[in-house]
Amino acid sequence: MAASLLRLHFHDCFVNGCDGSVLLDGGEKNALPNLNSARGFEVIDSIKSNLEKACPGVVSCTDVLTLAAREAVYLTGGPYWSLAFGRRDGLTTSETAANEQLPGPFEPLENITQKFAAKGLDTKDVVVLSGGHTLGFAQCGVVKPRLFDFAGRVVPPDPAEHVPEPKRVELEPGATGCELEQVRQRVLQVAGEQLGFVAVRPGFDVG
Repeated sequence: MAASLLRLHFHDCFVNGCDGSVLLDGGEKNALPNLNSARGFEVIDSIKSNLEKACPGVVSCTDVLTLAAREAVYLTGGPYWSLAFGRRDGLTTSETAANEQLPGPFEPLENITQKFAAKGLDTKDVVVLSGGHTLGFAQCGVVKPRLFDFAGRVVPPDPAEHVPEPKRVELEPGATGCELEQVRQRVLQVAGEQLGFVAVRPGFDVG
């Protein structure tokens, strides 16, 4: 759930600022980056409901989501960062804005950096915030093409950019590549070495 709350917070803030608009029914919830993948709404609803009983009308949904994301990351062993509170909840939500503004997993780096630049963020921010994907799970279909199939890429792959061992793994008849435990472990090992993690756990969702 920590990864889901962090993702929900990022998707909220990246579209027209941190205003809780991703929590509203319709609009951003129905955008492609969120549809059938954004999770954690019930957690925020539960926290907000309890807060309203204790101090009605004081804490916004936006602040609840912001704090929940921070605490969830910290409780999983991640960093702790300072927060300012007092955000007001947005009253509108836009599916179009979410589709246009949120970076997608298959977009070229140039597009992603442009979207970040439009928010006043630089390439360092791209790297740091992309590191949020080291928490939680990734769909195998998103990762597999980077290991086994480079067809369709505009620029030929840089061999130094990719792990050589998975490329040499032969798939068994009928295998999809998602069930290869040796690939999973090698990717995790390299990620740990490159990013300096002390412990890296499996993070592929093969469902």
